[in-house]
Amino acid sequence: QYRRFIPNDPLFSYNVANPGYQWHLKNTGQNGGRAGIDANVVPAWDAWKGAGVKIGIVDDGLEVTHPDLASNADTVNDYDFNDLDNDPSPGAGDSHGTACAGVAAARGNNLLGGSGAAPEATLVGLRLIGAPTTDADEADAYTYHKDVIAVKSNSWGPYDGGFGAAGPGEISQAALLDAVTTGRGGLGTVFLWAAGNGNQSGDDSNYDGWAASPYAMAVSAITDTGVQSYYSEPGSNILVCAPSNGGLQGITTTDRAGSNGYNAGG
Repeated sequence: QYRRFIPNDPLFSYNVANPGYQWHLKNTGQNGGRAGIDANVVPAWDAWKGAGVKIGIVDDGLEVTHPDLASNADTVNDYDFNDLDNDPSPGAGDSHGTACAGVAAARGNNLLGGSGAAPEATLVGLRLIGAPTTDADEADAYTYHKDVIAVKSNSWGPYDGGFGAAGPGEISQAALLDAVTTGRGGLGTVFLWAAGNGNQSGDDSNYDGWAASPYAMAVSAITDTGVQSYYSEPGSNILVCAPSNGGLQGITTTDRAGSNGYNAGG
């Protein structure tokens, strides 16, 4: 009898005895959530788990030694655009990129932690927002290894103060166009961008020049019960609405080791 692939990671497990915490991947109604509100990746895993795909985490750094990320980390192609070296390790207080990396591609089926949406994909740490950057710095990140990095995840944007328009400069706009036109041998680099967290300030994702770029796919957030996350901005530019924080339970993903992470207090 055919059996669907189910990773053995303890935080993913959704059997009756241990319903697990990664509801965003498989929501059975655990911990007060609404069954079916998830990314529906389990059926996809039967055919594809991300092997051979490089995902660039353009963020504040990536802890490549994290035990649930290390086997998927590409330490050859990593780059730090702040310190101009090949070590994307985050600075003090920078935990965001490591968490985002786990959502994308924490190693699945390794009896450790949880699973990413693409548990066998390769992670490339591209540290960009760990320090102030220039238009040229951003441009370099967008075109960096455009031949081999298929997807670039950008979970950041301008200050969510309400109608504070900002976006890529002239050089980085040209770089985005170049990457989506010539990346992946002409197939184009896929840019994912957070739609923005300023809903409570009356902000709108259309005012975010990065998320509203025609070369980016903007992603907004819903909760574990299927309603709009309180912080998630609306906008006609939004292509995808995906499970995230803001409801009864947040996303369970990788955190920096020890006292550096979000969960420093246990």
